[in-house]
Amino acid sequence: MFNYESLSDVEFEALAQDVMSKKLGVELRRFAKGRDGGVDLTNDADKKEIIVQVKHYYRSTIASLISSLKKEIVNVIENNPKQYYVVTSATLSVDNNAEIFQMFQAYMNDVNDVVTREDIEDLLQSERYIEIVKKHYKLWLHSTQVLELIYSGDIETDSQVCLKDIRENERILVQTHAYFEALKCLDSSSVLFVTGVPGIGKTITTQMIVLKYVSEGYKLRYSTDTTDLNALKKTVFSNHNSPEVILLDDCFGQYYFDMKQTQGSELVSLIKHVKISQHKVLILNSRLTILNEAKTISTEITRCIDSKDLRIHVIDMDMISILDRAKILYNHMFFSNIPTEYFDDVQAGRFYM
Repeated sequence: MFNYESLSDVEFEALAQDVMSKKLGVELRRFAKGRDGGVDLTNDADKKEIIVQVKHYYRSTIASLISSLKKEIVNVIENNPKQYYVVTSATLSVDNNAEIFQMFQAYMNDVNDVVTREDIEDLLQSERYIEIVKKHYKLWLHSTQVLELIYSGDIETDSQVCLKDIRENERILVQTHAYFEALKCLDSSSVLFVTGVPGIGKTITTQMIVLKYVSEGYKLRYSTDTTDLNALKKTVFSNHNSPEVILLDDCFGQYYFDMKQTQGSELVSLIKHVKISQHKVLILNSRLTILNEAKTISTEITRCIDSKDLRIHVIDMDMISILDRAKILYNHMFFSNIPTEYFDDVQAGRFYM
């Protein structure tokens, strides 16, 4: 079973868009929230021959879902589509299905045009939909070995804590442009620096990258202490052929003042080892000011980072777009315990901009 509870309503709508576009063989487009006129997805903004109404089942009852759909009847009659579909993350009974079909039977072929959680599940299990599953990573957080790893005991304590943090943050994770750029960088170069000011999203971005690799069978090696690189380096070297994702969180953060020249050499040695390995990736995150300070302390680090041969990629999280910031804000609010009326007020008039 996939995990739909970790999706916000916007994320579920994006999933429904991909699934129904694939199912119908027609490219569907989404409308901005509050401006849809009762249309979540359609094939044509003007003609609206196909309309898909999306209802995420989260913090609500089946009765409220039915009630919400009844309010859509006027809009459907006004738009008069040739084909109408309802997509919901709810598990519906046969009677529920029949009730919804009765509401819209003039625009539906049969009860199969009410697409439920189980229907989505069946489609996503198909090889034809594998790219959609990969794209919507939150779906498979529970269906990978991540949870098993957290509680297996077959992992270092620090790494176990890191995976637990990822598990706790799963609902607010957002696949930003920086995340996709980071994956591109790691595809072409197995070492990545993520930089930015405190609170901009360095840690959560690197957690998402770790999740991606762990779900593909990589073992996590995690540390926040670059003063103990020698032990980490020996462990990594001794497992040369083992797929590993190595995360040095807050690299240099609280330790760079005490950093010795030999520790800079050890870090460079670790980087070089990862570069020649086919089965390892190394991710470091740090505030840019501290990274620059570390370069002044260690000439080895300076030469390594500035070397064109090593092609170490630096992503500045300060460049995150307004749209990505909006997605992050929305997810934080959607999964918080703030009253619904406050949430609605923030959305009203796009004041959040």
